[in-house]
Amino acid sequence: MTQETKPTLQHLSTDAWQELRLLAEPTSSSFVDVFMATNIHKNKIRRGQRFLDIGAGGSDATKRLLELGADAYAVDPAYVDVSTLYEKIKRANSYHSVSPFINRSNNALEGFKNSVSSNPERYIAASADELPFRDNTFDVVYSRAAIMDNLDIVWNLFSDSIDESIRVTKPGGTVRLFAFKFEDPLLPPRINRTRLDNQTRKIRDLASSAVIKAIEVVKFDSVRNAITFQKA
Repeated sequence: MTQETKPTLQHLSTDAWQELRLLAEPTSSSFVDVFMATNIHKNKIRRGQRFLDIGAGGSDATKRLLELGADAYAVDPAYVDVSTLYEKIKRANSYHSVSPFINRSNNALEGFKNSVSSNPERYIAASADELPFRDNTFDVVYSRAAIMDNLDIVWNLFSDSIDESIRVTKPGGTVRLFAFKFEDPLLPPRINRTRLDNQTRKIRDLASSAVIKAIEVVKFDSVRNAITFQKA
């Protein structure tokens, strides 16, 4: 009997890849935007506290966490070629009108570039569904618009990514994902329905799991939420 190959970022169908490419344009979110979205309070970060940013792209959040004394790492498949990622984000940002968000994004991208140069071991090329870390490694695992808003279009990839996030989190630690239950007006209704159905199904499974101690949904704005899982 032939073993079925599970979908991963390397083994997606052409159609799924096209959908993910629409959803997963690389970004350089500033640490301000990342911390706000994932409900991380910089004044509560402890020296040596372990953080993991999944699908970090060109964000400077890991740089900022390191400056605050945290033990922080970032993973993204695009880190196989950081120079190409940098140029792609820089080019994408140039197409947008000047705004506070774009200014923060450009500044974040430069901070990211400098941090990768100074701390290359902190930026690891890896898929969310196959994290290269031991069980119970991190105090806080977070993802801004990578696991939710991107990978949730493919059930196995989405489910495995959340399971991996929980696996590498220490008992009592938290997994923080953004954006939860967000219907993106720029996406086809079919994709939004699939995403929300997958999110609902996974949350229902986790709510009845002994692995999770608590689930909390925090309202971010009028249409988006962040969700936190506390590991038992």
